[in-house]
This record gives sequence, C-alpha cells and structure tokens, in this order.
Amino acid sequence: MKKNRTMRVAVLMLALTLLTCCFVGSTFAKYTSTASGTASVTVANWEINVGPDGDTVDITGADSITFALFNTINDTKDHNDEADVKDNMIAPGTEGSFTFKIENASDVNAQYKVDFFVYTMDGGNKVAATFPTNFVFTTKNGGATVTNDPVNSLTDIEFTAINMGGTASVQIDWAWAFETTDGDADDTADGIANKTIYVDATIVVEQVD
Repeated sequence: MKKNRTMRVAVLMLALTLLTCCFVGSTFAKYTSTASGTASVTVANWEINVGPDGDTVDITGADSITFALFNTINDTKDHNDEADVKDNMIAPGTEGSFTFKIENASDVNAQYKVDFFVYTMDGGNKVAATFPTNFVFTTKNGGATVTNDPVNSLTDIEFTAINMGGTASVQIDWAWAFETTDGDADDTADGIANKTIYVDATIVVEQVD
C-alpha cells in the first residue's frame, strides 16, 4: 500500500515536471527579430563672400568691406592716370571704375541687393547729397545696366538672384565731364566749397525659400 502511494507521488511529480517544462518551453523558446536605424541630416552651410574684384572676404561674421569707389582716378581725355589733379582728388575731367563681386559659397540659393547712400558730413551728422551736376554714374549689375536717377547719384540695386555656387559682379563707372555747356557754375561752386562727398554701400544677401 505504501509502495503504491509512493509510486503515485512519483508519477505526479513526473507529470508536474513535464508540465513545467512545457510551460517554460512555450514561454522562452521563440523566434525574435530586431531592427534599428539611424537618420541624420546636415544643416546647409551659409557663406557669402563680398569685396573688390579679386579680393573678396567672408561677410558671414563681418559687417564691413572695402568699398574704394574712387580708388582709380583717370583722365577723361586719354583714360590714363590723372596727372593734372592732386592725388586722391576729383575734378572736372576725371573718371574711374570700381567692381565688386558677390560669391554665394553656400548650400542654398540666395538673393542680394545693394543700397547706396550719398552724403556729406555736417557737424557729425550725415546729410543726403548728390555729386556735382556734370557727374555721371554708370552702374552694371551683372550684364544689366542700372539707370541712375539722377545720373549724378547712385540708384539702389533691387534684389537679384544668386544661386548656390554662383558669382555676381557690380561694376560702377563714374566720370566728371570737362568743359560742359551747362553746370560749369555749379561745378565751380563745388570746387570752391572743397566739400567731401561720401558713399556708403550696404549689401544685403538672404536665403530664398
């Protein structure tokens, strides 16, 4: 009798063991698959170079450039260096040319504009002005001629496209005619005043959408 009871207990224990193995097997023995991915993106570079032809500088971290509009002063008669006027001075019969470049070294397309301000100084204040009556500016934005109105002042250049990797040039030619039929009295008055005229050029470049 005791033997039969022992045998039953053994059979019951075996059954429980098999049941446990089956439970464990169904819980932990399975197929699994795992996948992972990484996405990345780089912010597009913004780099604009501006300056005189052949001497551009990165303006992304600067707020001023060289704008030597009257760096060259030639004689209107033979277009060579002016020898009849004191150095760094202008007078009837002088002319010159200045070109600056805008380079879009960015990873985005952009547009640029140029605002000019012609003025004299009065007690530390800037006072809007024009050049002498017979003074003429000829401005070329790329290959297009900009109409300067009046001709003896500079007209702003409106926004113009400059795509990534592109280069644009702005050429400004000026000339002060000699022996004109009108305006000589005004020119003489400017000479007597011996005034200094300043030109500010503000170049704005912005990304396009």
